[in-house]
Amino acid sequence: MGGKPLDPQKPGDNILPGSPADPLPIITLAVPPRDKEAIDSSLSGVMGGAPVLDDIKGKNYISHYPSGTQENAEKVFNSMPLRDVISINSDYGGWGRRGTLPDGTMVIVRPSKDGRPTIEIQDTNRPGGTRRVQEIRFGEK
Repeated sequence: MGGKPLDPQKPGDNILPGSPADPLPIITLAVPPRDKEAIDSSLSGVMGGAPVLDDIKGKNYISHYPSGTQENAEKVFNSMPLRDVISINSDYGGWGRRGTLPDGTMVIVRPSKDGRPTIEIQDTNRPGGTRRVQEIRFGEK
């Protein structure tokens, strides 16, 4: 894709079937329903709505909240029902944390290559191993 960010709620920008006026889930992933609900609830509770879809690279959705901050990313992460939360070293800035939702979906908060705080969602329930399925950036490039 590339170019201007898509807004699935705007006519002409929806990339999913259905009417643009229909409310769409924040996370359109093939992760277990209970985990998807926890992610959607945390994002909408902190950010008030869905992020802007920027790109789809293979099966990885990349989106962002234009006015998001590191504090927002941390609040989203902290509001999820995560277990086994640990600190990690990130390839892009040193800080990060990782935890697992009740049905096995892994969630990571870390910086992206361009330095913006990012929530990364990994589907650990797939045959063949873990796969990153969504990255949500907080702030503009």
